[in-house]
Amino acid sequence: MKTQDKFLNYIQEVNNLILPLDISDNGLSQIQTQIEQAELIIPVVGGFSAGKSTLINSFLGYDILPTAVTPETALATELRYSTTPYIEAVTVSGDIKRHEITDFSHLKDNAQNFKYLRVYLNNEQLNSIQPLVLVDMPGFDAPIESHNQAILTYLERGVYFVFLTSVEDGNITLSMTREIENLERMGKGFAFCISKTNLRVPEDVNAVQQKISEQLREDYDYAGHVALLDMDGGQNLKNILNAINPEALFHSLFIEVLRDNYASLIQSMNVKISAFKSNKKETEEALFALQSSLSEIKGKKQTAIADVQQRYSRNSISMINQEVTNAILSQKAHLVDLAISNQGAFEREVTDITKNALLSAVQTRFNAISQDLMDELGNGITAQLSSLSDNNLGTIAMNTFANHSGSMSNIANGALSALSKTVVTTIGSQSLKLLVGGVFGIVGAALMLLPEIIGLFNKGEKERKQREQIEQAIVGQVIPQIQQQLNSLLPDLLNQNITALIQKISEQFEAQLKQKYVEIQSAEDEKTAKEVELEGMITTLESAKQQLTQSANQYLFA
Repeated sequence: MKTQDKFLNYIQEVNNLILPLDISDNGLSQIQTQIEQAELIIPVVGGFSAGKSTLINSFLGYDILPTAVTPETALATELRYSTTPYIEAVTVSGDIKRHEITDFSHLKDNAQNFKYLRVYLNNEQLNSIQPLVLVDMPGFDAPIESHNQAILTYLERGVYFVFLTSVEDGNITLSMTREIENLERMGKGFAFCISKTNLRVPEDVNAVQQKISEQLREDYDYAGHVALLDMDGGQNLKNILNAINPEALFHSLFIEVLRDNYASLIQSMNVKISAFKSNKKETEEALFALQSSLSEIKGKKQTAIADVQQRYSRNSISMINQEVTNAILSQKAHLVDLAISNQGAFEREVTDITKNALLSAVQTRFNAISQDLMDELGNGITAQLSSLSDNNLGTIAMNTFANHSGSMSNIANGALSALSKTVVTTIGSQSLKLLVGGVFGIVGAALMLLPEIIGLFNKGEKERKQREQIEQAIVGQVIPQIQQQLNSLLPDLLNQNITALIQKISEQFEAQLKQKYVEIQSAEDEKTAKEVELEGMITTLESAKQQLTQSANQYLFA
């Protein structure tokens, strides 16, 4: 891709520029690795039996994906181009085993043993959409833990999503609404399609298309076309994929982190120039202030860790539990309808509501805790360095952390990137996946205590009485049992993950402080050793700043 090459060329220019200057790359090497390894994953998502596999087969031009699958045999399947066809099966333990294409059905039959498959095909359609990677996803409305884990994984990895809903659904289902809301929180784009249109007369299809278009426009400001797919919708999918701009997607993935890195490099150069220009007393004052700030950060970190349960975890448990409760109560009438008509659908809906409420609640709490910690730690640093207002070197060091300079947000974003701004990767992802994995046990335990609900279905009770009893059971038994299960599961999980969050954020601040300390100390040592060459070194640094800005303007700000 041109954008990938452009970013890598920029990084090469920066490396050539800073290497002779003994300037830290501020994490540029890690960004380079991420850019080199980045993929543009396009999951095709929808409910079970929405026609995802049929659509992808039509796009490929032949049937490779099994379509007569059960929820138990559905498995996330990545489709990649290769002149040599083969399959890589990623096991539950993370091992990768190579298989022949003829093993596909056998692998699907043993879906419980795998996280996902990578299917490599010598297919011109896959070749034509590179660097996009299509993923056939399991249905998100089946109460199977591996499916939900797959959805979480690709919610993180996916960069653009293709939604399918059957024309028979008639509108955007509640489960699909929740998944779209997850994408909205993640800032991910999507296209929307109505499948199986051959099953309805054109007038009905057009009515459904209009209704869904209005829903998307009103709820999500979606202005895209809602595509209509029959059983041979491959060309429609090709049109959707061709409309995706891989260059723009790739640009959006990395532009902000590269711009932040550029700002950090300029700051590092400014620190070194200022250190060269400062006298010994000013240097010593700045080093002392940085060291004091570092000690304060470590002290606040230990205090926060020691107080994690009282300060964060206990409140978080209460808030998360309340959000789950509110989510279930908001769908109470709908759940009663399902309990009367379809016990299996009732269980799936309770599981789905609980899962998505947890996703939202944990994300909100982790982000709030992160911001609270960053504000507290950052304010402590600024307070320490503000005493150096008459010290040019100290002022530059302080500006590295001041909110108004933008650097504070860089540090904040760095800390949040390590956790994921949306808490669906690293620490946050681990927490969410454990929680969502526990949803099935939580809901299962709650529903096992409802024999009277199940019994009501065959007792011929009047509907009003039946609805009242089911509603009472949901409020009086299902919700309390889910709350009890969450109260049992959440404390240790949140304590561990919030502690890890505190560690991660404080490490980001400590690293910044240590880097500034080393930069100033190294500049002072260099100044002493090369006093005669000092003016020339300052000139070289000023020139390097100009060159760096020129490169950034060309590659990052054009």
